[in-house]
Amino acid sequence: TNFTVESWAKVTGGEGTYRALVSARDEGNVFEKGFIIYATSGNIWSFWVGDGTTWQTLNGPPVVLDQWTHLAAVYDGQTKYFYVNGALVGSQTIGYVPNDLRPIRIGAGKNESVAGDYWFYGTIDEVAIYNTVLPAERVEYHYLLGKYSDITAPFIVQQPVSQTVLVGSPVAFNAT
Repeated sequence: TNFTVESWAKVTGGEGTYRALVSARDEGNVFEKGFIIYATSGNIWSFWVGDGTTWQTLNGPPVVLDQWTHLAAVYDGQTKYFYVNGALVGSQTIGYVPNDLRPIRIGAGKNESVAGDYWFYGTIDEVAIYNTVLPAERVEYHYLLGKYSDITAPFIVQQPVSQTVLVGSPVAFNAT
């Protein structure tokens, strides 16, 4: 029940429809199970989790067409977290019932349907699914690594800690 799903996505169309980036859902008359990362019909990013009876949604920022976006959805057993471009955009304490019957789909949803549905309009890259919780620093690092690669100037992942010393005394700062 602990997981992290992350991916890069570039939406090129489909406004007015739900577009599933990654979906592992199972839905019936009386249950909703699993998770979905959507570009919604209202053109915002959204992370959905089924608690067994309904979908718990956590909305993020607007979708920007033709622009690469890094998304990470995290569930730690009690709370879900949604990151867009390395920044936490929301969290919510909820229950979660995993989809233990249907396949995971990349670029489509409605996993309980043979044909699928909720097609993604655009490009999807670097999908990763972990059975662990990635800490916020690691999500930010993955975003920065994807954005800047390893051929650019350094960037700070962990800021140095503020210190107070007597005037004239030596001091050392550490950063990552």
